[in-house]
Amino acid sequence: MNHKQKLGYMALGAGILAVGIAIGQFITPNIEAQSNGVFDEITCRSLSVVDEKGKKKIFLQAQRSVGSAIVYDKAGKPVIVLGTGENGNAILIRDKAGNQAAGLGAYEKGNAMIVRDKEGKVAAGVGAYENGNVVSVYDKNGNTGVELKTSDLGNDVIVYGKQEKVAVSLGTGEDDTGVYIYDKQEQLMVGLNASELGNEVVVYDKAGKTGAGLGSYERGSGVEIYYKHGKVAVGLGADENGSGVAVYDKHGKIMVGLNNLEQGNAVVVFDKQGRNAVALGADKTGNGIGIYGGTGNITWKAP
Repeated sequence: MNHKQKLGYMALGAGILAVGIAIGQFITPNIEAQSNGVFDEITCRSLSVVDEKGKKKIFLQAQRSVGSAIVYDKAGKPVIVLGTGENGNAILIRDKAGNQAAGLGAYEKGNAMIVRDKEGKVAAGVGAYENGNVVSVYDKNGNTGVELKTSDLGNDVIVYGKQEKVAVSLGTGEDDTGVYIYDKQEQLMVGLNASELGNEVVVYDKAGKTGAGLGSYERGSGVEIYYKHGKVAVGLGADENGSGVAVYDKHGKIMVGLNNLEQGNAVVVFDKQGRNAVALGADKTGNGIGIYGGTGNITWKAP
């Protein structure tokens, strides 16, 4: 899964800002009231609503492909802006200082909502698009802290560390569910996965190679420990027939095997070519030992 994939939400947020800037260009000075009256219909390109002191409270304007409605506070600053244009529609809310506090946008590619902190940095955002939906929460520096995503492929929860590096991710798809933990360099360190085939826990080294793995499946369970170069070093397994332990060399060839089966128990030592060298066994009929030659054929046994 691609944990860094964005769904275009920030781009739509920028669109909200652009509409706000465009709307701001149409703000005009206060005008004085001329007279009172009742009208069935007023046709105009702009309209200002003022208070008893002549201060503008609401301003409506239509120009070219942009329509806007602006609401002012007591100090005469625009605090709510509604705009519509060729690219979409937007609502902007500003704080007392005139900074953007929140924005909503509806566009052809999707819809988005942004909430900003007192410094004007994005604090949280919600987006809904054709490919899926996303909720993002940001830290004080404006970096992504947590993301929640949903799409046709599955759902994800991503927790970021410093510099927007993925720290932890949780995901669910059509066939499996997983939890993944990363280091500061965004290298996968631990992975937990559950699927119809079974459950697995895998631990990785700093180079991203498998260090150890645990698995539980329909036929049995197993544990594997790996060398630094990625080859299996030790394997432990258990199923309906019994259990076993295998030790491998650096090239992946089995060196020692221990089996505990219903028929009996055995310990086998292999040579460098992976052939039997020494075997010890115990079953219902008794105990035995066998020594093999270089060709893998038994040369001595007892009893």
